[in-house]
Amino acid sequence: MALWRNSVAREMGFKSNFLLWIVVELMWFALQLSFISVIYLHTDHIATWNKWQVVMLIGAAQFIQQIFQAFFLSNCVQLSELIRTGRLDFMLLLPMNSRFLISLRQVDLGGFVNAAFGLAVMSYAARQLHMVPSPAQVAGFLVLCVAGILIHYSLMFLLASVAFWTVRAQGIVWGYYNLFNIARNPDFSALSSPSSYRCCSWPTCP
Repeated sequence: MALWRNSVAREMGFKSNFLLWIVVELMWFALQLSFISVIYLHTDHIATWNKWQVVMLIGAAQFIQQIFQAFFLSNCVQLSELIRTGRLDFMLLLPMNSRFLISLRQVDLGGFVNAAFGLAVMSYAARQLHMVPSPAQVAGFLVLCVAGILIHYSLMFLLASVAFWTVRAQGIVWGYYNLFNIARNPDFSALSSPSSYRCCSWPTCP
């Protein structure tokens, strides 16, 4: 709880910066949704995916990414700086689990706000798809989200640990952060033939 109180005090000390980052993240999220909307102005389906299925996928990716960012991202990115400045030595001497302190010492509260918007988009997309998930399905989704967040954290922390042998590792860490953004895009590799692509209004469609 002390870590949370420190995070709240830090964020409230710079309220404008806190609100601005939320707005920036939401604008980026809205831009992704707008991109999908423009694409689906010309077609009903891309492969087996319709518009609202893709919107739900983007909402889920936003939710997972923002929860990961809220708990772990800034801490993993700062690991190399802690090593370089020697502050990590002080943390290792504290009477608590070092991995826990390094990984969760700062919490990005704006990530929870942005994750809530991801959930709202998923709920709206589910309504458009006439989906009513059962409690078991919701629980399964949350379990898979936790598993995905922990996988991302493990890989990010592994890459950040390269800083023990190099001067800085932020480039590697941010590189991975950009790579896993690809997860918000549908995967068409399982399609068996081009005939599964269906479009409605493009002149080149058969």
